[in-house]
Amino acid sequence: MLQKWKPLLGIVAIALIVFASCQTRKTVTMPIAPEKFAEVFTGYIVGVEIYGEQYATAILDSVLQENSVTLDVYHQSMNYYAENPEEWESFIRLVIQDLSQRVTEVKLQREEALELRRLQKENRQ
Repeated sequence: MLQKWKPLLGIVAIALIVFASCQTRKTVTMPIAPEKFAEVFTGYIVGVEIYGEQYATAILDSVLQENSVTLDVYHQSMNYYAENPEEWESFIRLVIQDLSQRVTEVKLQREEALELRRLQKENRQ
């Protein structure tokens, strides 16, 4: 399942490198905890994957609001990682952990739903 996300993460990494090369250099600090930003970033990636890139702006707005993060903090965080590629690797590990956790949760929910259907079917017979 994580194989599905690797191309998207690669594209994001390339976009950050290109974005960083276009920016004037100034010191940027991380305005949010990396774990919190990983939740935001993962939510955005999953949302775009499910609903499509045409809704990317609305998805980002929704994920930011859900996590009480401003657009400015999001951009500052992206700039931080653009200027600190060694930190980007650690951050991507957090994103992969979050994605793995979400996959596990979805599998458990699916198993519970299948068990519930099985029990309902047995009760009807």
